[in-house]
Amino acid sequence: MSQNDPNGTPSNEGHNSQPPAYPQGDQQGQGQYGQPGQGQHGEQYGQQPQYGQQPAYGQQPQQYGGQPNAPQYPQQGGYPGPGQNQVQSSSYPGKVLGIVGLIVSFLGAFSIIGLILSIIAFVQSKKAGRKNGVALAGIIVGSIVTILVIIGFIAIGGAIAHVVEYCAEHGNGTFVEDGVTYTCGS
Repeated sequence: MSQNDPNGTPSNEGHNSQPPAYPQGDQQGQGQYGQPGQGQHGEQYGQQPQYGQQPAYGQQPQQYGGQPNAPQYPQQGGYPGPGQNQVQSSSYPGKVLGIVGLIVSFLGAFSIIGLILSIIAFVQSKKAGRKNGVALAGIIVGSIVTILVIIGFIAIGGAIAHVVEYCAEHGNGTFVEDGVTYTCGS
C-alpha cells in the first residue's frame, strides 16, 4: 500500500529500498575487500607514509588530504628574502628622501634641513636617470621658506636691537613714544 503526499505523488515510505550501488575496487582507492589499492600509475592509495620515510624515486610525496597527485603551486607573498628589498628600493633612488625633504621644508626653522634633503634626493635621482618632481618641489619650497625664515630673523633681530638701544638711552622705566610702549629694566 502506498501513500500519497498532498501533491498526489506516491511515497515509498514503508517499503524496503536498497541504497544505490557504488563502484568497487581501484576507482575508490580501495582494492578488493577494503584493502588499499593502487592508482593508475602504481601509487598506493589509502596509505600514509611512515614517519621519516621518503617516497620512492619518481613519485611525489603525499599531499594534505591524502591526494597524491595534487598540483603544486609556487608560494607567493610573505617577506622578501635578503637582497630583494635592496633591489626594489634602489629602482627609484631618492624617492623617499625627496618626500621627507618636502615635508621638512614646511617646518619653518627646519626648512634648511628639508632643502638639503631634497637636494640630495634630486641628485640621487638624476644620477639614476630618473625624474623626481617631489624632490624638486622640496627644493623650491625649502628655498622659499628658508628665505622667509632668514628675513624673519633679521626683522626680529632688528626690533630687539632697537629696544635695547632705546632702553640704553632712557634708562629704567616704562615709556610711550609714537603709540609704542617700551618697558626697560626690571
